[in-house]
Amino acid sequence: KLADAITAAEAVYAKEDETRDNYKDARDDLELVKTALLFKNSTDAGNPKDFRELDKETVIKEMGAGINLGNTLDGGLNNATETNWQAYKTTKAYIKALHDAGYNTVRVPVTWNGYINDDDNYSIDEAWISRVQEIVDYCIDQDMYCIINIHHDGAANHDERGNNPECWLNTAADNMDAVYEKFEGTWRTIANRFKDYDEHLIFESMNEVTDAHDGTANEDTKILNSLNQLFVNTVRATGSN
Repeated sequence: KLADAITAAEAVYAKEDETRDNYKDARDDLELVKTALLFKNSTDAGNPKDFRELDKETVIKEMGAGINLGNTLDGGLNNATETNWQAYKTTKAYIKALHDAGYNTVRVPVTWNGYINDDDNYSIDEAWISRVQEIVDYCIDQDMYCIINIHHDGAANHDERGNNPECWLNTAADNMDAVYEKFEGTWRTIANRFKDYDEHLIFESMNEVTDAHDGTANEDTKILNSLNQLFVNTVRATGSN
């Protein structure tokens, strides 16, 4: 299937008079096939917690009412801090208060932009990812569900081609290979950090990714699908839970 996709893309690129849109469609079709390829799973089992395989009805019932911990770990488009957009740091007592108020799921949006080391296999600043883990643990300790994601890494203002250093997760970048590589590397780092957690920790691929095609969101669909498939493959390939 990959060989067929490469042949089809090459046939389009060989035509000098093709439109830019046709070139883009050919590239998107190829990327969709590439990112659907299965990765080789890690042989490092880690030290996984007991993990329950739950059907969707049970998961929804257990998650119950949820709340969004917004404007905290997503407080900024680059080098976010907890108090950029509001005045308080999240405490264990606050999460317990949410639990006692009847919430059983906390979504924790996280902006990683500015904390990712591109030159070190997309490692993440230790203090930042440790703080994310600390808040995740606040939730897990209350037997709550917690959702973390990549948030705002593609939400900054940009030109018509999306070229802005504060907007790396960008569906119209001139160098999409770099976007796919960084997205894969970032999720590998996050997933490896949390791979031993049980079903109470949930990953969300991405949120607030700018529509980079001047309002015509359908043009982004193939790229978003490719990125989401790459996310699934990358997370699962880290092994453990």
